[in-house]
Formats: sequence, structure tokens, C-alpha cells
Amino acid sequence: MSVTISVSQGYFGKNKANFTRVDLNTMTIWFSYKTAIGFMYKGEKVVRENDWSTTTGKHLNYIEPDHKARISGQLFEKKLNEALGVVG
Repeated sequence: MSVTISVSQGYFGKNKANFTRVDLNTMTIWFSYKTAIGFMYKGEKVVRENDWSTTTGKHLNYIEPDHKARISGQLFEKKLNEALGVVG
């Protein structure tokens, strides 16, 4: 099975070095700095709450402006690991 990987930084045409999007075949993972903060897989977008800085808050607002749609960090990690097929 071949894997297609694409990495891009920034949003809205701006060069935002601390915001990264990684596309792995049909999955997208968004990172703020080096931390995964959201992902899209099988049509489901999963975004975690902001436990960090204003900059990460801006990244989260870009991915999901509805704060009520965000989930706790613990649940986010569980869902991300499940989507990636990580056991543990």
C-alpha cells in the first residue's frame, strides 16, 4: 500500500511557521507548534480545547471556530490514537 504525505504551513495565504497541516492519504492532522490540535478522518473533524497560548487559540479558531464543538485533550488523544490505529 502506498502512502501519500503532504505538509504545508500557514493558513489564509499567510506564512505561519507555528501552524502545520499534514495530509496522510485521507487523513488531515493540524499542529500548533509541534502538538496535534485537530484532525479530520472519514468526514469527522475532531478538535481539542485550547490548553495553551493565544497563538494556538488562533490556530484552533481557524480549524473550528465553534468552541462548543471542541473536546478535552484526553478524549482528543484517545480519538487521534484510534484514528491512527495506535494501540495502548
